[in-house]
Amino acid sequence: MAVRNPSLEPMAGSSSRPGHAVAILPDAAEDELARLDAFARRVSAATDGDIADVFVEAERALLELSGAASVRILLNAGGGWRSWRRLDQPDLDDPAAGWPASGESTHHDLLIDGTMAMLPIRPGRILAAVDGIAASPALRRALVVASTCIDLAVATSERRRSQANSASELQVLQDVAARILQSADLEALMLLVVHETKRLLTSDICGVMLSDGEELVMRSCTGHFSVETAKLRMRAGIGVAGRVLETSRPCVVSNYFENKTISRDFVPLAQTEKVQSALAVPILSRDAVIGVLEVWRRRPSIYTEEDTSLLLALAGLTSLAIENARLLRSHASAAEQLAAANLELAQRCTTIEEAGRFQEQIVQLMLGGGPLSLVTARTAEHVVGGVIVFDRDLAIEAASPDLDQGADILLQRLRSIIRKASRIPNHAIAESWANGRLLIQPVLAGTERLGWIAWYGAMEPDEATRLAINHVSLAVAMHLLERRNTARARTETLQSVLWDLFDGSKPVRAAAVDRARELGVSLKGRLSVVVLMLDDGQAAAREDGAPEPPQTEFSDRLLETVQTSDLGRTACLAGVRGNQIRILSPSGDPAALALAAQSLIAACRRDYPQHRMVGGISSLCGDPRELPVQLREAMIAIEVAKHRQGAPVACYGEIGVLGLLINLRGKADMRRIAQEILRDLATEPGQSRAVLLATLQAFFESDCSQIATAARLRTHQKTIAYRLGKIGRLTGLNLARHQDRVLADIGTRLLLLLESE
Repeated sequence: MAVRNPSLEPMAGSSSRPGHAVAILPDAAEDELARLDAFARRVSAATDGDIADVFVEAERALLELSGAASVRILLNAGGGWRSWRRLDQPDLDDPAAGWPASGESTHHDLLIDGTMAMLPIRPGRILAAVDGIAASPALRRALVVASTCIDLAVATSERRRSQANSASELQVLQDVAARILQSADLEALMLLVVHETKRLLTSDICGVMLSDGEELVMRSCTGHFSVETAKLRMRAGIGVAGRVLETSRPCVVSNYFENKTISRDFVPLAQTEKVQSALAVPILSRDAVIGVLEVWRRRPSIYTEEDTSLLLALAGLTSLAIENARLLRSHASAAEQLAAANLELAQRCTTIEEAGRFQEQIVQLMLGGGPLSLVTARTAEHVVGGVIVFDRDLAIEAASPDLDQGADILLQRLRSIIRKASRIPNHAIAESWANGRLLIQPVLAGTERLGWIAWYGAMEPDEATRLAINHVSLAVAMHLLERRNTARARTETLQSVLWDLFDGSKPVRAAAVDRARELGVSLKGRLSVVVLMLDDGQAAAREDGAPEPPQTEFSDRLLETVQTSDLGRTACLAGVRGNQIRILSPSGDPAALALAAQSLIAACRRDYPQHRMVGGISSLCGDPRELPVQLREAMIAIEVAKHRQGAPVACYGEIGVLGLLINLRGKADMRRIAQEILRDLATEPGQSRAVLLATLQAFFESDCSQIATAARLRTHQKTIAYRLGKIGRLTGLNLARHQDRVLADIGTRLLLLLESE
């Protein structure tokens, strides 16, 4: 935009060329001086305002002084001459079209081309384009003097502006410092710094760039035209800021387009922004460059040492703002963390207090003998969810609320998770399922797993739920241990009774029968003895006569297998000791007993494949105090089962003399053999034993006829019957059975032979 002379606008019908009127009369020197004096006064009066006021008044005064059609004051900015009025506006056109290049008119000589005059005000920086003049020597002299006046007015305005800024610098620095110390908002502080810096250094653009790795990144900018300026990034050595980052020293550029010390990477951006000069200083923190504070001017100017000092002071405030903001954020973060920690601690204290009260309630329930179902129900109320207690075989011990038919999917999911656990976990297992979350806690006694307790609910289990389930797992462990110990004590008592019936003396066997009756075990009727034996020796019985060690977990599991089998459920007594399983069964069918024993052996092999097992079944016994005879028969049957192929179970009633021969195989002590067969008869007092042996020998020689025996011995038949009955009681043999007769005949002949020797 140029200032035009309305008096020189063409009239209707007149010539359109300006300049027909004579602006300055050559012969009127006094009038020329008066005009120049008025011009100087007008321009000088404008120095009370800012530099824009000087340019406005200078254009008007030049228009009147020269009588021109228009006057423009141009500034060398952005690589070309531009009207000072458009420096703060983006210019998409060619800035130097029709105007001299920035390298021209670098001296005070006035250039006139026809009706156009180029008047240098500051060579290479400021000029006036005067259009539509009538050139004359007087006008030339007047324009040269006018340019000097304008230059002085610009210098005076700049000096006054600098003085005014200097007077307010200290106050501005104090205000900025106070704002910095009160705020943790780094973005707002940097925006304050760039605005105040731009104002104090009478610049057109100001920006703060901070280090980001090996680059500088623009963080806050004001006065720019291009978005590219707001997103500026540069490395060390590139551009003005990059040079500051590289050298850690201030850098000043008076003319972007003529300076040879900086790279040319940002010249196109400088043209877009119309900038001419720049000043950048480092932002330091502990002697390290953390950023750059830079200002740019679009008008021709030179940044002074005072400008550099002021910018360094502002950069120091910027560094203080950055460090203070970081410190305040750190303090705020620490305060937030402390508040969060206090809140978490308070919540944990509340949780622990509630857990303590809940644990006390559970303990009171346990001390009062409350059932496991009541403990489970109280737990479900406390944790707001369902609770299920499993034993170690995943059978349900208790559940609250009661499970309905729709709980099959939940139970399948829980059992699947537990079975997939490769080892016993030392903490709860958290899993998800279709309708919510699961928490599964093992119930342990030391390293032994007694069972599991599971919680299910809609939400993620919180700390209170985890603590409650952990506490209850201990209570469940105590309950299961107490129940198991009670059952184990009864089992051990019953096993002691069983072993006394087999291995004790007559008085001990009689006492064992009484104890069994007190424990509610009926031994009435005819009984069979079933013995199963492990043949790998890993659980061999003690041979030194010392007391048996406490039952191991293996023995417990083996006994549990026996008790849950068909044979165990119908047995009067069952026990495990050493490598033997002894069962006292009321069944009178040897074939059914054999099938049940074989089924039990198959179950044991599935559970314990490393063990091989064989079994033997005795004949029937009507008196529980005479069970040692049946035990010996079962052991004989086991020897037969060991040596024959096929079924692992043998019945004594099926083997007869074969069992005796297998049992006596390899044994050279004939007296012991006879004593094993005849038992108490072999130890009967001498005279009685001799009479009984003679009677038995005569009985066999008489083809087992009591009448013939009585005739042979010249004794009454009732006497013979009495003696044979006594022999049966002493030997445990039934002389009405063929197999027992054969055994008695062999034993009698051996004993008589040994006694004759």
